[in-house]
Amino acid sequence: MSVLCLSVGMAGSLLIGLYIFDELQFDQYHTRKDSIFRVTSRYDHGGSEYRSAQTEGNIASVLTDRFPGVERATRLSPKDEVFLFLDKNAFKEGIVYTDSSFTEVFTVDFLLGDKSSCLDNPASIIIGATTARKLFGTNWNQKSIIGETLFLDGHIPLTITGVFEDFPTHSHISSQLFASVPSEHEEWLNDKSKVYTYILLGKLASVELLERKLLSNRGLFGDLNTYLHLQRITRIHLFSDFGDENATVGNIKNIYSLAFVAFLLLVMTLANFVNLYTAGSFGRMKEMGVRKVIGAVNGQLRTQFLLETAIITFLSAIIACSVILIFLPDFSRITSKKFSPESLLDLNIALLLGVFLLVIPLLASAFSSIYISAMGATEALRGNSKGRVSVFGWRKGLVVLQFSISAVMITLCAVSYSQIDFVRHKNVGFDKKNIVTLANPYMLGSVEKIVGFKNKLLTIPGVSDASITGYTPSQSRWGIPKLTFSARDESLGPAVPANWLTVDEGFIRTMGIELITGRNFASIQENDARSIIINETAARQFIDNLREKDPMALELAIKDPKDSVYAGYKVIGIVKDFNFGSLHEAIKPVIMKVGLHRFEIALRLSPSVDKQEVLRHVMAIWQQNLPKVPFEYHSLEDRYDQLHKSDSAASTIFSVFCILTIIISAFGLFSIVTYSIMGRTKEVGIRKVLGASELGIALLLSREFGITLLMSYILALPVAAMISNKWINDFAYKIEISVWFYGITALILFFITCLTLGFQSIKAAMANPIDNLRHD
Repeated sequence: MSVLCLSVGMAGSLLIGLYIFDELQFDQYHTRKDSIFRVTSRYDHGGSEYRSAQTEGNIASVLTDRFPGVERATRLSPKDEVFLFLDKNAFKEGIVYTDSSFTEVFTVDFLLGDKSSCLDNPASIIIGATTARKLFGTNWNQKSIIGETLFLDGHIPLTITGVFEDFPTHSHISSQLFASVPSEHEEWLNDKSKVYTYILLGKLASVELLERKLLSNRGLFGDLNTYLHLQRITRIHLFSDFGDENATVGNIKNIYSLAFVAFLLLVMTLANFVNLYTAGSFGRMKEMGVRKVIGAVNGQLRTQFLLETAIITFLSAIIACSVILIFLPDFSRITSKKFSPESLLDLNIALLLGVFLLVIPLLASAFSSIYISAMGATEALRGNSKGRVSVFGWRKGLVVLQFSISAVMITLCAVSYSQIDFVRHKNVGFDKKNIVTLANPYMLGSVEKIVGFKNKLLTIPGVSDASITGYTPSQSRWGIPKLTFSARDESLGPAVPANWLTVDEGFIRTMGIELITGRNFASIQENDARSIIINETAARQFIDNLREKDPMALELAIKDPKDSVYAGYKVIGIVKDFNFGSLHEAIKPVIMKVGLHRFEIALRLSPSVDKQEVLRHVMAIWQQNLPKVPFEYHSLEDRYDQLHKSDSAASTIFSVFCILTIIISAFGLFSIVTYSIMGRTKEVGIRKVLGASELGIALLLSREFGITLLMSYILALPVAAMISNKWINDFAYKIEISVWFYGITALILFFITCLTLGFQSIKAAMANPIDNLRHD
């Protein structure tokens, strides 16, 4: 039993370790990782603040020209997935436009081409090894592909100038295509573009000094309301909380929580192992006495205990690694990681396993050796009861520790499950069910063709609404953040950072967004060229009191960055708040203006139709119009669930390891109950001879453990409350942690206690008193 419990505990801790170390490895591969920073911006105007991972395109040149500590700077402008055409074949990939210093700032391993000059000329492109295999076959490196021309979206030529090794999976930059901007499309990457700016600092540069200079020289960047800050590249994945993020970010709070879970599981496993091993050791006191009689010294006995526990720990480690290999595919699926058997060879995992093999035998053997090997030979042969009592107090303390940990884990599990269930079923302000999105309608070409294509889709039975849009849930960037004023003069009121969406007249109906007041956009878009529809949050920001002022009288304005002219828009409607982003974030002001964003077409399907049959009709129309472009669709509900993927993974991990802690705790309680009852065998026999009932004896044996477990629950309550509240406060929309969470914990602990204590106590109470009195 001790080997089984130890194996399970070690396997659980190592699995959590795999996940944590994997998350901590992001962007660690860069040669000069400690010198690479992303420049972020904070817009502060009249008390309204917006923090963005983007800057304006001119920042990079200003930094290299005016700040001596900045060695290199580069800009990244990611675009939505595009189609590359080589001959008659089309391939879909994401592309990033950048400049020639890209390969100097980041660590990029080149397989083909000149790394130093590959992006010097306009319309040059470097491709990843995976894309090279996709375009030119597995033997691409034996072909002369440098100088080959790819056609972006079928008509923009880009010349291949290099092939690089794919970026590691632990990189927040993961594109397969990096290109310099074609001369005829300079607007894609210019001084007014919103880009991601990265800098490489010199070896002697001071980050703190540069930060201070950035704040004191704001006028150099053109806007005194914009503050620039530096973010280490190695902190982007886990610590970033900026808007307009270009990376799939994790959550450092989940890492802290999982590390705490792994620590608790390991402590519980160790406590359980000590309990089980000590119980077995006291059954060997006569053996120790005989060894002492024939000349064994205390040091030899301690060494024996240490070797025994070391062998048990080593066997447990082998079993734990075997268990991990069996469940590794399932663990990879739960966490959306790509773990392999080679992952166990990671240095961090090897060190963690080494700590287990060293610390567990030392601690486990210490309890037994201190109390048993220190006894005299006569005491050991007689069976020393004082030693038993002393160790029993220690072991009871370990049971308190185990069940306190179990109580914390059960509470965390209940809270995390309830929060994720709340996220999945919360009314987010739009109806995400029965919506599919079709990618790449822009490949049709003109606006007229795209609108005609949408109208054809609306003739399919089962398609109730359609919208040409680029703004749907799960996108890392949706809408364009703009400082918005309540008048055409910024001095009349503070600016509010708002997300501006370009939508068509079918967007609100297709997404199932409720129009509270006013009207929708007209089908003839020119009639509403200067009209906007805002959400409730935007209305509250711009109007002091909706009951006293008419929201339909609002006129909002944005400042054109090119010529500083204010463009005014009149509010024609207000919609109910909707949340396209994660529920970690509060709903932001949203302003919709009419137009066509040709990235996707969203279709609302009737609930009663056969979804696959409708999609077959959609695909047939697609193939008639775009025979060379693959048909691709997504479920909006599935995509929205992806926004909370890391939280769902953490909740699942909590649940799994909660079950493990309960099992290990039950084993620990079972061992100490068994040991305690064995020490009171004669007492039970005497009580039965004197007339005690079996029920009375069972209650007597269970009482002290019931008090012990009540202490465990009381000690665990404040810790569980603190951790649960800390985890759940990371969500803008969250459940209320009520008393019933702690009630569930108490009920589960009570059930485990009754099951474990009841079996052993009743068994002892029903034993023949004559056999008990004969017990030696």
